[in-house]
Parts: sequence; C-alpha cells; structure tokens
Amino acid sequence: MAVKRKNLARQAGFTLLELMVVIVILGVLAIWWCRT
Repeated sequence: MAVKRKNLARQAGFTLLELMVVIVILGVLAIWWCRT
C-alpha cells in the first residue's frame, strides 16, 4: 500500500512538473510570437 501511494505521488509530481514546463514554454513562445 505504501509503495503504491508513493508511486502515485511520484506520478502526480511528474505530471505537475510537466504541466509547469509546458506552461512556461507556451508563455515564452507567446512572448516571442508577439515580438516578431
């Protein structure tokens, strides 16, 4: 049970991190798009 919970938490953390990375990349692209 503890291992399962740990894996779920790890997966959630990775998805959250990926989401943040995607948002940052989109923001940078939007700024770059506005500049050109």
